[in-house]
Amino acid sequence: MTLRLQVDRAAWLAHIERTAADHPGLVPVVKGNGYGFGIPLLCAHALGLSGTVAVGSVFEARHVPPTHDVHVLTPLGPGIPASDVPDHAVLTVGSAWHVQVLAEAGWRGRVAVKLRSSMQRYGAVPGDVDDLRSTATGAGLEPVAWSLHLPLDGDDASRTDEVRAWIGRTDGDLPLYVSHLSAVSAAALRRDHPRREIRTRLGTGLWLGDKSMLHLAADVLDVHR
Repeated sequence: MTLRLQVDRAAWLAHIERTAADHPGLVPVVKGNGYGFGIPLLCAHALGLSGTVAVGSVFEARHVPPTHDVHVLTPLGPGIPASDVPDHAVLTVGSAWHVQVLAEAGWRGRVAVKLRSSMQRYGAVPGDVDDLRSTATGAGLEPVAWSLHLPLDGDDASRTDEVRAWIGRTDGDLPLYVSHLSAVSAAALRRDHPRREIRTRLGTGLWLGDKSMLHLAADVLDVHR
């Protein structure tokens, strides 16, 4: 049977505007299936919210025009030609191997240095951060940001503590991009660290943070034992 997702468009747009206003320097995330709405539709809204949009893979970067920076959150895989990477992309590196992949692809450009969070996915640990940044620079790349993907599990206090720990372990000349942090906690971090540029990436909270305007419906074809 057909499932229909009905969206109260006015309420949905109002939620997006409120959320963006609560997060100065917001970086909208548009990836995968576009959180159920589709990447093209969300990208059209994201471009009006920020000069920077984050996507999941390099193949999704084509949806973001060169008028905006596009942060690619997943490191480039081996065998992907440099021609697939747009000039306005900021790629992610979390290890010396990620840097090597870019060097072998013949790509030179801007990168965000991924910091390993308590999720333990990938990224540099505190003792390797400076070496990774130097390795990237030595390979002809230009580090322009630190990137930290916080876990959804736990509370905002523990996530904030994790960000504070990384602030003490990274140079302040690069902005720090963080995910899954509330507007209140992000504001507190900016207040306590006025010399650091801290920007929040938002995907789920931006597009699906208030589900009251979403309604899923279907036609019942038959009822029987």
